[in-house]
Amino acid sequence: MNRTPNFGRIFAFIDKMKRPLFLLLLLFSFDAARPLAAQENKELLARQYFGEQDYDKAAELYEKLANTDPASLYLYDQYLQCLMALNRWEEADKWVRKRNRRFPDNWHYRVDIGYLLGKQGKEPEAQAWYEGLQREASRGSA
Repeated sequence: MNRTPNFGRIFAFIDKMKRPLFLLLLLFSFDAARPLAAQENKELLARQYFGEQDYDKAAELYEKLANTDPASLYLYDQYLQCLMALNRWEEADKWVRKRNRRFPDNWHYRVDIGYLLGKQGKEPEAQAWYEGLQREASRGSA
């Protein structure tokens, strides 16, 4: 019994399947790009709302986008700017502290906690917060 594969048949099959496989891959690539395009459209709309100072609508979109892409500092900052423009300080504080817990090595969020305190007129608390950060940073570099 001959157990060697018939490479001629195998190559003929592969050659015959090239077009359907190509079309299938093409279809999947378009399908994979669709969510990215939708996210870009939402981001453009959020920017438009922000530019028009419609912070409620912008905040709603930026929150969804930032939760979809938690590593994006841009989306985080835009949502935070909306919350501050709307004087939603408690929500802004929760947002920043949540990000700080999720990304404890990113000092951006720690600094923003002090920034929020200062924006709310809580200067002594902000100063104490910054001094604590300064002590922590000097211990880390020692």
